[in-house]
Amino acid sequence: MDALAAISQGLIFEESVRGVLARAALPISPAANTSLSEGIYLHWDDFESANILYVEWRVHSSLRREVVDIFSSVARDDFLNDPRVNEKVNIEDAMRVAITAILKFAGFRILEENREMPGCIPILRSQ
Repeated sequence: MDALAAISQGLIFEESVRGVLARAALPISPAANTSLSEGIYLHWDDFESANILYVEWRVHSSLRREVVDIFSSVARDDFLNDPRVNEKVNIEDAMRVAITAILKFAGFRILEENREMPGCIPILRSQ
């Protein structure tokens, strides 16, 4: 398959994932900039080959800012025990479980989490 065909197939696949998530009433963010986006963000491992699409859940920007502020102002142990940090981690974990269940039910093939993309749900595009 040439690069243009792979990209085209990748875009069709991405739209099918978006459609499933939209039917579940999950907000999908168009912005790559984490400070401007919340909800689901979709991105490819390599857009040219378009084999693995990553789904990432981003909490509200106000909570992300609070966690960043805490990180820069407290010791590591205090950071890990802060209730706002725990809130962010728990929300992200719960949403990953829910999104994974929705995608699996829709028939998508979910891969093991990639160490290079922690917190992202990798979906293999069928060839």
